[in-house]
Amino acid sequence: MGTALSFLWAYFPPKPTFSVDDIPDLTGKVIMVTGGNTGIGKETIKGLLQHNATVYLAARSPSKAKEAIEELKASTGKEARFLQLDLSDLKSIKESAREFTENEKELHVLINNAGVMMPPIEQVTKDGYDLQFGTNVLGKELLSTMISDLLSLEGPFYFTKLLLPVLLSTAKTSGNARVVTVASGAGLMMDSIKFDTLKDGSARKKLSKAGLYLQSKLGDLVYATELTRRYGDQGIVSVPLDPGPSRLICLVTSIRSATVLMGHQKIISYPVSYGALTPLYVATLPDGASLSGKFFVPWAREGKLSKDSLDPQLGKDLWAWMEEQVAPFESYFLSYPLGSGDDGKWISYDELNGCGITHLHMAVFSPLIRELDIFLGFWRDWSTTIIPGSIFAAGAMHGPSIPSIITHYFFLVSWLTPYIHFFNWPIPSGKVTVSGAKQRWAFAFSTFMGIALYTPSLLPETICWVLTVAFLCLTSAGSHWFGKNCVAMTTGTWALLSASWKAIAPATPKSDIYVYAIALWVGLIMHVQDLRDIQGDAAIGRKTMPLVFGDRGSRLIITFLLLPAAYWVLWMGDIVRLAPYTLAAVHIILAYRILQAGGSRYDHKTYMFYTYIFCLILAFTASEGLDIKVPGLISALDLSWMGSAGFGVES
Repeated sequence: MGTALSFLWAYFPPKPTFSVDDIPDLTGKVIMVTGGNTGIGKETIKGLLQHNATVYLAARSPSKAKEAIEELKASTGKEARFLQLDLSDLKSIKESAREFTENEKELHVLINNAGVMMPPIEQVTKDGYDLQFGTNVLGKELLSTMISDLLSLEGPFYFTKLLLPVLLSTAKTSGNARVVTVASGAGLMMDSIKFDTLKDGSARKKLSKAGLYLQSKLGDLVYATELTRRYGDQGIVSVPLDPGPSRLICLVTSIRSATVLMGHQKIISYPVSYGALTPLYVATLPDGASLSGKFFVPWAREGKLSKDSLDPQLGKDLWAWMEEQVAPFESYFLSYPLGSGDDGKWISYDELNGCGITHLHMAVFSPLIRELDIFLGFWRDWSTTIIPGSIFAAGAMHGPSIPSIITHYFFLVSWLTPYIHFFNWPIPSGKVTVSGAKQRWAFAFSTFMGIALYTPSLLPETICWVLTVAFLCLTSAGSHWFGKNCVAMTTGTWALLSASWKAIAPATPKSDIYVYAIALWVGLIMHVQDLRDIQGDAAIGRKTMPLVFGDRGSRLIITFLLLPAAYWVLWMGDIVRLAPYTLAAVHIILAYRILQAGGSRYDHKTYMFYTYIFCLILAFTASEGLDIKVPGLISALDLSWMGSAGFGVES
């Protein structure tokens, strides 16, 4: 009787005491609303925009989303941002979560609003799940996980799980982050979840469309309360709610499929603006912590959950089931030999972190081309290895004959290739076995050492790089900002540049000074690379400078302490005199870009700009070795290349 009365209480609510005008200023708040292109979701976004929030409209159809965004802009003067999201496709969910985390470092509120209601029973998700449970429950969890790193669930579960890293990070800086689940009091009428009906099969077909719908809504309530149990102490405020019997035609896949329940909704219905009141209240109440563990009904009133929806065992079982369903989308096949045996193993992201691995570059999908794929998978690293090594080596080419230069350069590239594709870097793959990894390790190591033995002068650099990679991958200090950048990047750069010069001609006192100065310069400024993916570094246990000193603090340290120190090192190494105005200008531009904090893509461009400065410095030092008149060269360039290359103040 209590559950029935609670359900009826939600369907005959008193006059609202909360209105959109009660929402506080939301400047600086980043909020995601799934299914925001129509109905309650759209009305919710409208209220958020009116109070200056940064709002992401997540929906499947770009055309419908664009139309909704234009309408919202016309009515509020503010523009929502579009994120394409198909909650019925787990692979699509993962890509959507990744796209969001590449653009935003914070997420204060995730409103899981998208859902479907009683579609034809033949309809299932792309992954074979019941369409209502897959879209209403499983898909929501993945979005939250992707942001947290790899938490799992189906539809909303999976989406939420993918967003958990950013939610947890936001909770640390803002006090809490909210996950609002737009459910229904109808879920209170179910007393269990029949897991054998959640995927297409005979058991599912025996359950009515209404039964499947009610089951999915119970799943929403159970999931939301379980999320509180698991992450409430870490600042995640999970709140399920019933928006009320508003005119939600958007949720009905087929009018003819509506049952008596929908008939009642047509009779007992309210404007859509009423349906948005409860989500808006829960999403914007200043004291967010007070909402934790509660259930809300129309209009912004606290309701009561059923004993079944609060059942800890059911919550645990549902979570475990959802984790199992999304596991294939979140695990890695590790081919790097962890012990005895011929095969690799599927491991979770947490297990991967526990292996002490710090480099995770690529995945291999086709056994026929995997070796080529492995080789080309590291091509982005050429900009910091083969290319700068070749540039610096050019400075040593003024003495040897052309045939000698060609021969020695071939050996240099051969040395630099395993320098990139070193055996300590694991290859997550669905095809490569540990046995194959061992063979690849033996080939890479023998090639690397063989070249060093053929050219004994490279042996110190080879040993240095072997120890550097071992330090990075096998020690905790290799994941710390000082060890990773100040130590390992300095020694690694020394090995790279020293070997590049000595592969062509014997080292000179001047070349040694340049090598030491540039290596120290790299070690001091390499922290720029860690500004790009703070959440990712946190997820794998690194202690980069932004995670230790904060994003803003790190930018100030790099700009006003490390960057001047690095420039001073170049000065002491007699490199600044080669092009004083150009080097001063590019360092100033780099400092400006670091301070801008324009997002992950902007920071990645800043890092690439840093690598171009690295290559430019090497070009200046090489030009002296080749007796090229640098001042004349700079005069010809006249600094105009920086503007044309897009490295000015604009992103």
